[in-house]
Amino acid sequence: MKNFWTYITNGKYWIGCLKNKVFLYDNNGIELTTFKDIEPKFAVFSPVENIFIVKSAQSFFSVYSADTKQLLYKVTFAKSFAVQEDGMCFSPDGKYFINIEEQQDLSVKGHADDKCISIYETQGFTCVARHDLDSKTEAKFIEYGSDGIPYILGFNRRDDGVFKNRFIAKLSERGIVEMRVIQEDDYKFYENFKILQMYGFTELAKKWSGFAFDGTDMTGFENKSYPFKDLWSNGSII
Repeated sequence: MKNFWTYITNGKYWIGCLKNKVFLYDNNGIELTTFKDIEPKFAVFSPVENIFIVKSAQSFFSVYSADTKQLLYKVTFAKSFAVQEDGMCFSPDGKYFINIEEQQDLSVKGHADDKCISIYETQGFTCVARHDLDSKTEAKFIEYGSDGIPYILGFNRRDDGVFKNRFIAKLSERGIVEMRVIQEDDYKFYENFKILQMYGFTELAKKWSGFAFDGTDMTGFENKSYPFKDLWSNGSII
């Protein structure tokens, strides 16, 4: 097996991601096809059907069918030189896909930080809602809780752009709500764990994880769960 950055499964298929290729395997480890149209960052399976999304570092994501081994959609979500390395997820019913997107143009001097959270329906992957964030709010990762609510992990800046605090919050139809402050150690742990989880706990991801640099034992992490919902329950109300 190749030394993948990302290697995830839905129980029927496996996806492996390298620098400029996405490999699709069956559950017996047989390679079914290779996609070469993307520089992959993260990948995620739909919870209800055999489609998966690969997010590129280059401001688009691709939607593939594992059953037909075909590219279904390529969605460009930003005209930006910013590296796209933030979170994404499907809703539990598979009807929506949520993506945290960097919209800022790094080629423009004096640019503003323009980040948004976009929601796509999954029949044709049309954007049905977009929550624009101001320059003081930096959303990083997202996941649904057992209560069916999406939770956002991120941090805030002051008006002068200097770091202010770290937060966990809920995402609603109005945008980010019920924000709670969390401690630095909690933020770092949940961020590092979420990154490893999105990569599929591969050995390569573990090697370069923040956990490796601070000496945290990652043994058995792939069998553990640290829900954002629990972090929100323990956060301090702003």
